[in-house]
Amino acid sequence: MKEIYFLRHANAPDTLRVEDVNRPIGVKGKIEASRVAAYAKDHLQAPDVCYVSHAKRAQQTAGYFKEAWGINKDNFLLTSELYDFNGDKVRSFIYNLPEEWSRVLLVGHNFGITEVVNYFGDKSVNALPTSGLVHITFEADNWHGLRKGTTKDIILPEAI
Repeated sequence: MKEIYFLRHANAPDTLRVEDVNRPIGVKGKIEASRVAAYAKDHLQAPDVCYVSHAKRAQQTAGYFKEAWGINKDNFLLTSELYDFNGDKVRSFIYNLPEEWSRVLLVGHNFGITEVVNYFGDKSVNALPTSGLVHITFEADNWHGLRKGTTKDIILPEAI
């Protein structure tokens, strides 16, 4: 069995005059990410590995989950492939995950994350909000053969 946690980065105001990839999360984002990470720690099993978009806001968001779940720094990996806004690169990334991992956390961006959640999950998500987390399980033994999975959890910061 394979499992993926899809996490959209926390709220990051776009009012700062910085390159998109360097936008930090704001106060609201810190509160949301902290709340969802604490909930995830208490209700979900920790992932084997965490892959994070190289964007600053994704790294900051993922840090809350790294701390909550005690993810080893060697299993906390940055990749530009998750800096995707339509889902194509994220899907390709998933199909090429190392088989050694069974439960993976992916931290990325909209609309790519929402697109992939709807592609793989059996419940539709209109637009995953910032700090939103979706847990999907798959009756599969390998990543390259993934088909539609079962959406187990949709965790929204405003609902916890």
